[in-house]
Amino acid sequence: MQLSLAQVEALAPDAGTFARAKKLAKPQRFSGIGADDRALWAQVQGTRTYELCIDLQGPAYRCSCPVRQSPCKHALALLILAAQEPDAVQPATRPDRCAAWLRQRDAAAQKPKGPVKDPKAQARRAQAREQKVAQGIAELRRFLEDLVRLGLADTAKQPQVWERMERRLIDAQARGLAHQLGWIRRQLHRGEDWADRVLFALARLHLLLSAYEQRDRLEPGLVEEIRAQIGWYRKREAILSKPPVQAHWFVLNQHTRYESGQYSRTVWLCDPQSRRIAQELSFATDFNPDALSQGYQPGTQIQASVYFHSDYLPLRATVVRSEAFSCLPFSPQRLTEIAYPHWEPALRSAQEQRIRLPFLLEWPILVRDLRPAFKEDRLALADQQGCLVLVEPNYAPRWQLLACTGPEPSHCFLTYDGRFARPWAVWREDQWFALDLDEVDDGDRF
Repeated sequence: MQLSLAQVEALAPDAGTFARAKKLAKPQRFSGIGADDRALWAQVQGTRTYELCIDLQGPAYRCSCPVRQSPCKHALALLILAAQEPDAVQPATRPDRCAAWLRQRDAAAQKPKGPVKDPKAQARRAQAREQKVAQGIAELRRFLEDLVRLGLADTAKQPQVWERMERRLIDAQARGLAHQLGWIRRQLHRGEDWADRVLFALARLHLLLSAYEQRDRLEPGLVEEIRAQIGWYRKREAILSKPPVQAHWFVLNQHTRYESGQYSRTVWLCDPQSRRIAQELSFATDFNPDALSQGYQPGTQIQASVYFHSDYLPLRATVVRSEAFSCLPFSPQRLTEIAYPHWEPALRSAQEQRIRLPFLLEWPILVRDLRPAFKEDRLALADQQGCLVLVEPNYAPRWQLLACTGPEPSHCFLTYDGRFARPWAVWREDQWFALDLDEVDDGDRF
């Protein structure tokens, strides 16, 4: 088991939890520390003694403490201890509780498909949902028309009107639209440029509704993407029926978001052979945080089968581990072969993707030799030709980015939304730095 402190920090849900975990990461606070090729376990002394087990193939965490956050400070402290003092972790036989938990995880991962449902009943439910969604979209249309008629400044003062529209969209089974409208509501009067952000998002929402209403004139792949944006979920069986991309994938970054009782986890992967980038998204609630994807350590290489949800513009994907799963460090220098040399071709690629699917929030790109710069007191990234792209205004880990890059050029993995860049990781001098983008109830993106 090889861990670095930077890899452990990338797994932390927030900076505060990581800081508390570092204070706890002392050998005298733990007992019964053991490990094998799959798991790491110990007992930790807190308010009382807690049983702790970590599935290193996730990583995933089980701690008997009452904290619902995952990973909790006890799990992070054990990982920090393993990274800083590897001699404190000795090979041992798994405790019964840890072994039973791992068996449950393996069984859940291999759970067989459910029984085939009645096709006629499915057709009736599908038709009923189409009618509900159509009603919800009609009401949202009237809501947007009222915004234009009354003015954004006045309607922004009535958040209860927005919340009522969100609930109506949820009732209409258009949860994707409700999620987007909720994000727009949270931007009202937030920051100096709130009106620009809101108008941009409303225009994109209007475009999505117009595309759905004219779906009969669009190609099937695009219609499938539009339906996913509105709230139709792709079934796992259909996704796994497609041919996978089997490769040794680089784990670029992962981050966890927690808001109003719901977790979401994003994992970014890259296949250096096909140059494809994949995004795995998973969701869970306070009552079942283990429903999140198992996750991976940024800066490692995994062997896995990746099933892209769409053939129209492959990006979002489901990751299935191979039987020979391994999690090994990778050389970031290999990514320079597939990264764009400067901003011009990178932005052209992002624009091509944007034209093909304008409803996406952001597009992933890899760019070489970027350095931090400032334009009118706004943080930006400059390439070797002097071209600047602004970093998004609410980018939280800006100081971490500056500390990782320094004054020298660094290669960067980032996402671009058509206006701003959002750095996710940088590599410099053969070191991989995953930036901390974990979010807690800040509502800055949807």
